[in-house]
Amino acid sequence: MERIYGSVKIKSVWFDHTNDKRKFLKIGHEGLYVYIALTKHRLHRVNENQVFTFQVSIDTLRKETGYTAKKLIELLKVLKTNKVIKMEKPSRWDRLHDEDGNVNIHQMMIITATDVPHTNWDKTEKKDIPVDGENFFISIDLDMLELYKAKGLKERYIPLYCLMTKLSNGIERKSFMRIEKMATTLGYSKDTIHKYIKKLNAEYLLYTHKSPNGKGGYKFEHKLCSSVRFQDEFLRAHKESIDKNIRRWKMNDYLLEDESDETEVGGYSEGEKETEDVIPFIQENDEQMLVVH
Repeated sequence: MERIYGSVKIKSVWFDHTNDKRKFLKIGHEGLYVYIALTKHRLHRVNENQVFTFQVSIDTLRKETGYTAKKLIELLKVLKTNKVIKMEKPSRWDRLHDEDGNVNIHQMMIITATDVPHTNWDKTEKKDIPVDGENFFISIDLDMLELYKAKGLKERYIPLYCLMTKLSNGIERKSFMRIEKMATTLGYSKDTIHKYIKKLNAEYLLYTHKSPNGKGGYKFEHKLCSSVRFQDEFLRAHKESIDKNIRRWKMNDYLLEDESDETEVGGYSEGEKETEDVIPFIQENDEQMLVVH
């Protein structure tokens, strides 16, 4: 797939499961979706990557998101209240309406993103480096999210993509997180997380691999295709195995998890398990291992 939009950085702390006031829960998946739509219309960086400026109309955002003009304004207010953006023009919300009270959908807005990672460019490694621990970031491939949209995957999949990408950012490119904790982090149910993992496999955007965990159960390694740059490589490596998963799974299988289950996230992936015809998707004693490469 051709790259058009590139990538954008979002602070990792937005998805920090240890923070009960994490920003994602405040803005929700719809607020995140609108913010990502804004980033496609960024003009330039200000103050060493600390602020992005966007120029966009409600009409353009409406076409990007499918949301109504009224809903978009409410979500922009949510982003402003939670200090994700600042409205530069217009400076007052009532100025987005005409004298009859209708939304002026064609009026150009100037918006700045105020909660972006502070980074320094490393000339040797040729990449952005966070200035401190509060500025670790997730690099979101906007063209991959366009592919999600083209495949009919709703905006509720985007936070899972972000979380799985965040979990791959460590030195070893993996970390451990239970499905239950993933669900809590995003405010989703465990069933939803399992359902989305299976759907991402079915769309060849994730590969789930089952192997013994040495404890009488199994671990499930989930490999996420995080960027369109890796899509061809990902398909060459995993398409045949994903096809086997699809043939063996029942999309409505219920996923079970006990206290010993664990998920490892890292490199290209995320974690869950396969199933035989009538065998539940995750059995007791099975271990979840997420690896996002």
